[in-house]
Amino acid sequence: MIGLALKSAHKSRTYNEMMGSKLAKILAFTLASAMVVSCGGSGDEPVNRDFESLRVYKSDSPYQDTAARCARAESNSQYCTLATLPLLGIDYSDPGIPQIMERVVVSHAWMGERFEELLYELPQELLPLFRSVTAIVIDDDIRPAYYSPGTGAIYLDPAFLWLTVAEKQTINPKQDYRAGFDDPLAFRQLNRYTKDGALPYRHLSLLDESTRELDDIVLLIARLLLHELVHANDFFPPDLLYTLPLDQKPYDTALSIERMWVSRRLSDDMPLSSNTMFSLAGVMYRGDDPSVSDLAITASEVGDALEPDGAGDDYGYSSENEDLAMLFETSMMKYFFDADYELAFTDVPEDLSQCSSYQIGWGIRNRFAHEMVIDRAQFAVNNLLPDLDIQHFFDTTDPATEISGDWCLEASNSGNQQKPQLKRLTPIERLRPYL
Repeated sequence: MIGLALKSAHKSRTYNEMMGSKLAKILAFTLASAMVVSCGGSGDEPVNRDFESLRVYKSDSPYQDTAARCARAESNSQYCTLATLPLLGIDYSDPGIPQIMERVVVSHAWMGERFEELLYELPQELLPLFRSVTAIVIDDDIRPAYYSPGTGAIYLDPAFLWLTVAEKQTINPKQDYRAGFDDPLAFRQLNRYTKDGALPYRHLSLLDESTRELDDIVLLIARLLLHELVHANDFFPPDLLYTLPLDQKPYDTALSIERMWVSRRLSDDMPLSSNTMFSLAGVMYRGDDPSVSDLAITASEVGDALEPDGAGDDYGYSSENEDLAMLFETSMMKYFFDADYELAFTDVPEDLSQCSSYQIGWGIRNRFAHEMVIDRAQFAVNNLLPDLDIQHFFDTTDPATEISGDWCLEASNSGNQQKPQLKRLTPIERLRPYL
């Protein structure tokens, strides 16, 4: 998401009405971009993140003296102009990994080293998405990841980068502030990527002695980047980069081309319409107080509300920007990695920790390929990666399929039929790793 999501006062409003005043919305996102809501709070108690230790990773970066200062900014008076810290695509029309690394700002050196390693593991077709950012910030105090229209930078949670015990011990183990937002509801939303019927990456504790290999986190960071880079390219579409005034700040520049945002054009051409889903998204992702109808709805009824509409994921109802980001992310994870996105709504079980306790009331795999969604997904990809030939992928991809049963996966790497492995539910399956 972009900064902190705003609370919605009237949950029955249409999609565009829900967005509220355009200027107020962007200003609020901007002012909140360096804040996080205290754990379990109502959304009204922002606290500043500690970015004092930020520094540019590459000592020979041409922005050695400015990138960290600009990325650390917390108010409009502190934000840098695009002349001081330009979007990467203004400096380089076809940036490679060395140019991207010039814009990496970190709190610990290992974060920059790991990020560079991962860039070489990712499909190079994704590199153009970095043209619309001013910086990539990785700090021990970021959770969840987010994009700031005030600084023009993406902010990444290093919990998705560590490999060793020593590395993860440098990371703040704080809880995601959204963790309890859906507690009053009578259903739970779960989401995950699978590949060949198994989890393609592992979520491990920051507080134990577990370790990981680089292969364990490639798809994890891919998901994160595919989402956050969408927000940057949404505000600064690829075909407009070379027309932007350099004497303005990112926020002011983005606001001046609002009608050209990819998310705005998607919403204008193919709007979402489910008031039920808008209302529930306000509760789950912005901390809105639930209505009587919100409290009464069951897992299967949530699916019935989502099914005939055009969203690729329920998170898309939290804002038009998230609508775009989820369509792109889930499509590209399938295109580049053959990773299937699964979304499910379940009743609230007595045992919240075991996957077998979560019985799916409604579930779907690869919602982006649903007949009500696929045209919107293709619009997202065509406008965010216009040089990628994606037509064959959308023409030949398998349709979305229903999923049922419990939330357990079959045991992987086995040639015979086994009982589903008992897997403890991880918090990330109820939350996405980003705003």
